[in-house]
Amino acid sequence: VISIYNGERFVESCVLSLLKNKTSEMEIIAVDDGSSDKTLDILTELGKKTQLKIVSIRNIGLPGSRIEGLLAASGDYIYFMDVDDTLSADFFVDIPRELECNHPDIVFFGAQRVFCDNRKPVKIDNNIAPGIYDRRGSAKDIIPNFFCTPDLYGKRNIITNVWAKVFKRDLLLSSLLPLRGRRII
Repeated sequence: VISIYNGERFVESCVLSLLKNKTSEMEIIAVDDGSSDKTLDILTELGKKTQLKIVSIRNIGLPGSRIEGLLAASGDYIYFMDVDDTLSADFFVDIPRELECNHPDIVFFGAQRVFCDNRKPVKIDNNIAPGIYDRRGSAKDIIPNFFCTPDLYGKRNIITNVWAKVFKRDLLLSSLLPLRGRRII
């Protein structure tokens, strides 16, 4: 799910990077959040050539447009992406196997920040060990890191952005559906 507001500068490269990763089980949903630029026109053209599902709504903000994208999705898992992001060609190589074998609620992963001015890319990691966490492990190792600042207690925090995770759809529906239609800042 890509939520987009006035993203004409980035939308094509974002969608194309997703298409390079697309498997037959994946759907790509672009939510145009009331853009006043050419975002919807670009999405429409991309949609003619691809299996891109386009949802056009009045501007309700990022959280609300993500909820609308979630509702338009039919898969068991959801990945949210920002329009100014692109994915490496092998981004989804390991994730489907993890989802199929372990059926996690959330998969965390790192990222790489690439700058427009040709500075060296910066790797961004989550400060949690790979593995499957039950409720006790989550309470001890994951949840506290959502709320600490980098290097507090000698650790870096978890990347809290949604683009650094894949979520089980029903988990998000049960948590976010009550917020639908509310303006979230």
